[in-house]
Amino acid sequence: MFERFRGILHEGSIDKRVQYIIEGLFAVRKNGWADYPTVLPELDLVELDDQITHELSLDENHDIQTGLSMLMCKELAPVVCELAARVALLYSVCVCV
Repeated sequence: MFERFRGILHEGSIDKRVQYIIEGLFAVRKNGWADYPTVLPELDLVELDDQITHELSLDENHDIQTGLSMLMCKELAPVVCELAARVALLYSVCVCV
């Protein structure tokens, strides 16, 4: 994306305001995005040891059922099943009325 912005700047056929905005974007990038943290400290509520992340390649085909079972760990399964039962009960009450 930045290569395309660089190409636009080198072409020189853009408005001065747009040129200023793109140059500002390059300055922010050069500064290491210091003013734009990825996670705000006050919103970082989950400890690093408690975080669960999954990385999937977009180039491969994935079995959806395997992916779902990967998310259903033993600790969460009872909670998810209880919530699913509650949703089914609410749905049945709303549909029948």
